[in-house]
Amino acid sequence: MDAKKYKNPTYPYAFPVFALFGIVMALSATGSDDTGQAIALATGGLILVIFSVLMIRTGLTSTRTGLTVRNAFSTKVIPWEQIDSFDLDIFLVIRLTNGKAVRCSAVQPANASHMTGRGYAYRVTAELNAGLANRKAHHES
Repeated sequence: MDAKKYKNPTYPYAFPVFALFGIVMALSATGSDDTGQAIALATGGLILVIFSVLMIRTGLTSTRTGLTVRNAFSTKVIPWEQIDSFDLDIFLVIRLTNGKAVRCSAVQPANASHMTGRGYAYRVTAELNAGLANRKAHHES
């Protein structure tokens, strides 16, 4: 099985928008006569640029041996044997056999799809649960 990658499909579009807006904010601080406003614009712009870079970093990779979860500030490698199920909250939630949970910010439902129970995040969750059930069935036989 080849590695399969999952990522919020809106991130490639949101990244340049946030980054550009952040750069424009930071650069507009240089033309401000008010020091407080200049500091606020520069700080806000910098935060947007950093946020957009961290957003691009997120992802979920499924391989034959397990999952690699890349959130904004951490990366976790989880073997299939440690995974109990997948659920969807504001993010994809990976429930582990030891009772703990790992959240994956790369897979999250949009507001409309969260209300209807459809959309990318729901398809990913169903696909991962089906793959996990298949692995468990083959492991038991």
